[in-house]
Amino acid sequence: MPAPFPARPLVFAQRVLPLAVLTLLAACGGGGGGSDNASPAGTSASASSSSSSSSSSSSSSGTGSSSSSSSSSSSSSSSSSSSSSSSSGGTESFPTTAGTLGACVTLKAGVKYIEQDVSIWDTQMREIEISQGTLDGEAVFIHHSVVGKPTDMSWYENWGYRRVTPQGPVTVLSKHHSVSTLTGTQYESWSRTTRSPMTPIPISLRVGESTLEEHVMTDVTFSTSAPTEKTKAYVMKYKYEFLGIEDVTLGNGTVVRNACKVRSGTIQNDYTPSFTGNTNVDWLAAGWGGAVRSEQYDKTGKLLSTETIVQVITAP
Repeated sequence: MPAPFPARPLVFAQRVLPLAVLTLLAACGGGGGGSDNASPAGTSASASSSSSSSSSSSSSSGTGSSSSSSSSSSSSSSSSSSSSSSSSGGTESFPTTAGTLGACVTLKAGVKYIEQDVSIWDTQMREIEISQGTLDGEAVFIHHSVVGKPTDMSWYENWGYRRVTPQGPVTVLSKHHSVSTLTGTQYESWSRTTRSPMTPIPISLRVGESTLEEHVMTDVTFSTSAPTEKTKAYVMKYKYEFLGIEDVTLGNGTVVRNACKVRSGTIQNDYTPSFTGNTNVDWLAAGWGGAVRSEQYDKTGKLLSTETIVQVITAP
């Protein structure tokens, strides 16, 4: 199977590793209609997105380099607006109402940061960048992350392709690439994940409300040790609860204002059955493409991992 992405030089992972001294949306891994016809945007798309500050946007991950910029993004996106889904300015928005979850999940390209994931198993650093591109000829946002894992000399790349709809952002395709050099030989594996139906994040939720969500996740995998593609479908069920609005302090001391605190409970996870019964708590902030802070608990309430942004390279 031809690699659907240009290979990332290992030196990139080596640049991230020395920093290791931390979704709701990330867990929503796909939609229907995945294809390898995905093309990331170049520098011009990111540059145009940074220069367009007229429409503030939020996303479901990340943190701000200054509390004032985060807070202004959050407040402007929470005002009701009849927004557009055009991507020419590097931002995407959709109709939101003040006080709803939609105020915290609008999207903006050009955001870049590093987060630390501290778990009971290990510690990882992720460099994340939000850009624009196309998938099957349609404009999408691309959530790209690189993870360096010092314990076994491996690194991973992930791509999430998000389409903006009037009902909110939808992840339509996820791709993953991993490389391990522990034994001196390079092992590579790829997977493409789609989900059906393509259920948007419940942007109409207000504090105290909850909703159930179910989809079938289809995973196509390939590795150098098993070059035949394998396809398997998994049933995934979650309960989402909008707990409240809170300020969040990041790993570098930055305070992100007015983040939406969301709890997601895993009712069924056929992909990783041991995760059934686990709970995630995510703080989603406008303009970041993901959670600025996340905590994962097992079915007994034991804290398994915490993810926090520790360095902001480019804020929304």
